[in-house]
Amino acid sequence: MEQELILEGKWWSPENPENIIMGILRASPENGLILDLSYESQFDFSNMGKERLKKIHEETAFGLNPEIIIGEVFKTSLFSNEITLYKCFKRTENLSNTIFKTSYEVTNAFHGFRFLKTQDIKFDTISIDFSGLHDWVKISLFQDQYESNKKRHVLEYKRREEIPLIKTKEYEIFLELSVKPPSVISTRSFAKKEISYKQETKIKLYFVDTKNFEDCLNIAYTLRDFLNLMIFAPVQIISMTGTIDTPQQFKPIQFGEIKFPSSYLAAQPKSLRIYEILIPYNNVKDNIEKLLQNWLKKAGDLRPICDFYFDSFRNPDTMAESTFLSLIIAFESYLNNLMFLESEKIRTDELRKIRDEIIKKCKSYKEIILNQFWIRINLRDRLRDLLERLEPVCEKIVPKSEWENFLSKIIITRNYLTHHSKKLEKRIAKGAEFIKIIHQLRLILNIYLLQELGLDLAFIEQLIEESHRYQFELKKIELITQGKIRKL
Repeated sequence: MEQELILEGKWWSPENPENIIMGILRASPENGLILDLSYESQFDFSNMGKERLKKIHEETAFGLNPEIIIGEVFKTSLFSNEITLYKCFKRTENLSNTIFKTSYEVTNAFHGFRFLKTQDIKFDTISIDFSGLHDWVKISLFQDQYESNKKRHVLEYKRREEIPLIKTKEYEIFLELSVKPPSVISTRSFAKKEISYKQETKIKLYFVDTKNFEDCLNIAYTLRDFLNLMIFAPVQIISMTGTIDTPQQFKPIQFGEIKFPSSYLAAQPKSLRIYEILIPYNNVKDNIEKLLQNWLKKAGDLRPICDFYFDSFRNPDTMAESTFLSLIIAFESYLNNLMFLESEKIRTDELRKIRDEIIKKCKSYKEIILNQFWIRINLRDRLRDLLERLEPVCEKIVPKSEWENFLSKIIITRNYLTHHSKKLEKRIAKGAEFIKIIHQLRLILNIYLLQELGLDLAFIEQLIEESHRYQFELKKIELITQGKIRKL
């Protein structure tokens, strides 16, 4: 995580480079990336009508939601004073006499780059720092040896190592391990009190053709969801660095940092112990290319499911009702877009087409067909189908004797929270039972996502039996049942 950042500088719009406004870019845990601008005008705003004031303001400010703002910062210990702010949204505005002040929320800051157009924001390589990645990989470049005969410790390290993960037609992905040594000044000081060496573990992508930033982000989010599934804990994109090959002889490679609001989180995620991780890298490293290939191939279908599923991990303070509904939406999205019915082996949208064909030929029985046909593919039956498909695994999460009550509580609670029918209020899941159902739903969907990843049932069964994290989650369900845990 980075410390709070304050960068003073001058800022302008690519469309109007002569209109330079002084301001400060701040980055903090509370607000993320914020640009505060202050401008003194020759006009007195206090005596102007609304239309005239609006026109003056449009001429002097950057507009409501500028796509790009260019900056040049003054004093910085960083490698460059060039900076590009991307996707800015106006937060506040204050007009007083001849001074106007305005504040923008910034989605991303490209430090070290000057992009004049959105289509110019492209990269040849990116390196992504994910929270939890180092703990998942558990590979150290350090070797610490004690030489007893010489009574000294010897610290050795590799400066850099890249481990290939997958190669596609568009890019190659590597684990990038590197050690950041002390600065030149500290290593040359005469009376050394301490020396700090730090290992960084990132995921690096080399693109065959220069890739625009939005595509880079999509790949980064897909990899983040993959890590979420492996770790079974919230994963954040902390930062990115990128490079661009340029034709300029004096500057063949342009390097810079891509900053996110999550780079300035209030608290750094705690280090994860090996038993807290669901599937450590070491358990799947021999099969990692196949797993990533499956995940990247299904990214389009999985994205809406993962967005709702992993949202319950990223926002632990969310109300239980919201978490439950997010999980239900994730399940319904999975059932509608990826799941096949066991008996028909066809997608539900194809099943609807068959139903409509039957209605065309039997118009007088339309209502009967509609009612009977939908019994097979309603949410209750589709959830039951999920439980039956992986029965040996699912019954460890929800005992088979409890399946019907489990399904009834899900459907009734979902209908109540969606429609707020008072007739259902007395029958919904509440208290410990409600919290227990949320945990059970999380684990069941996790199993199906692992299957989409390409892990077979035998591996998943073994995982549930041997994984400390899975056993911890099952124990948590048991403690919720006993009333010893009352929160998510």
